[in-house]
Amino acid sequence: MGRNRKPKTFKLYDPIFDVDILVCVATRYEDAQIKWRHKGLGQTKAQILPNDSATRQACVFKITEHKSCCIWFKDVCPGARIVAHEAFHATCHVLGFSGLSLNDGSEEAYAYFLAWIVREIGNRVW
Repeated sequence: MGRNRKPKTFKLYDPIFDVDILVCVATRYEDAQIKWRHKGLGQTKAQILPNDSATRQACVFKITEHKSCCIWFKDVCPGARIVAHEAFHATCHVLGFSGLSLNDGSEEAYAYFLAWIVREIGNRVW
């Protein structure tokens, strides 16, 4: 862990669900929101949730009308626990928006998508 210690922003694209996930690492919360809008992932007028940045270490920005989202981490090298936690929120948003609710029959899809997000973030920040 710790080989890439600079702030960064990158996009993950999944062709199966045709979704972009913007990832912002070691940026200010407000800057991540701006980057998300400028990347074309937050173009609607919907309020970005959550909107309380006072004590946050990480969060997922999402809008109710679109499956794309933004995962933001305050730390330059977030730990596996925080990455997995936020990846789960992103997974629930993307797959739920795509019509796949979490149940016994969909657990594998959720698990694979979650693992993909964690691996892709890990490859870029650890």
